[in-house]
Amino acid sequence: MSVTPSKAALSLINNFKPSKELTTPNKDANCMQRTVFKHIEALHQLLVEWITKRISTTLPCKTITKLKSPKNVTEDCDYDEYPPELEPRTTALVCALDFFKGVVERMEKITKQLKAALKLFPSDSPVTCSWLPHMIEDEANRMLECLQKELQIKQIVTENIAHTTDKSLLTLYATAWDLEAYISVETFAYLFVEFGLSPLRNDITPQKSSPDSRH
Repeated sequence: MSVTPSKAALSLINNFKPSKELTTPNKDANCMQRTVFKHIEALHQLLVEWITKRISTTLPCKTITKLKSPKNVTEDCDYDEYPPELEPRTTALVCALDFFKGVVERMEKITKQLKAALKLFPSDSPVTCSWLPHMIEDEANRMLECLQKELQIKQIVTENIAHTTDKSLLTLYATAWDLEAYISVETFAYLFVEFGLSPLRNDITPQKSSPDSRH
């Protein structure tokens, strides 16, 4: 025997509205793809910042090499006899080193977040047309590893370039600062282009600042 619903029950049924929109598999997938894209975009931006800072500090690094050449400084001279122009250039490198450390720290954080987001995808399901989750994770790990290695080199240069007068060693330091052996922007371009981001360039023009980017 059927029972006629009460007015209260009918009112509840007729006025029922979901508290929030129900998700669908496609909508979830699109949301996850956007999350991955945001993290890839963040990695791209960090690399742009790194390259821009490296270019802006290449001149003071080369200037230090020139100022520390044997004709300007002898090995037995006192620190106070060093060319006065040396201090602002070395300060610029120290500030740049702190900046590079910050970039690596942020990249470590973003890489961890990206790995977590990629775990939501099936291992055999591409995130984009041709990039599987593990491929993106491997590339992100490689970016981080490259910057960590370059950071170690820049720390060595910063700590030693002001304390040597050996011409060959000074040239080596300046070259190591400018020509980054571990960062291959051409290789990273494949992932960035897949996500609609512009390829990285090694000739990014830094913003104008004081001479030799002293500050």
